[in-house]
Amino acid sequence: MNKVLLVSGCLLLFYALVAYAAGWLPVDLGYSEGGAEYMKVVPSGDGSVDWVQYRLPALLAGLGLVVVGWFRARAR
Repeated sequence: MNKVLLVSGCLLLFYALVAYAAGWLPVDLGYSEGGAEYMKVVPSGDGSVDWVQYRLPALLAGLGLVVVGWFRARAR
């Protein structure tokens, strides 16, 4: 059970970090001659699920699962 908690926590942390990093990546990195253009992460508004809005809860849940899994493994 500890390994499941740790793996799922690490996956949630990875998703959250990638979602946060996506907001900082430059658009058209190789083609930008003038000023740098950056992606703006905004909700789509078309009724579909916007996964970017779940990056903070995913980060917190991932940290929580890793901490709980780590403490449970050390308690044995």
